[in-house]
Amino acid sequence: MQRTGRKKEWAILVFCLFLLGIFPPLIKVFDLPDLIFSYPLSFLYLFGFWALMILFVAIGARRRQPEPTTPVVLPTPSNDTLDQQSEKLDVQ
Repeated sequence: MQRTGRKKEWAILVFCLFLLGIFPPLIKVFDLPDLIFSYPLSFLYLFGFWALMILFVAIGARRRQPEPTTPVVLPTPSNDTLDQQSEKLDVQ
């Protein structure tokens, strides 16, 4: 499957965000002895970031519904309109 347009850009953006999110100096920022609901902060960061990346991939993989196209109706000359046009020409 070839990605084109915005899907390709979105995939590149998600990949770059993922690489930045698991960059060791950034993980060190969250490597603190603090506990939240008895879980280490680094554990919550990694799994929260992972869940966020899964959400972004799901958003990028979603298929868009094609916009409904309204059919173009071209006016076709009917006998009535032709008669009216010919009457206008006769009057002038």
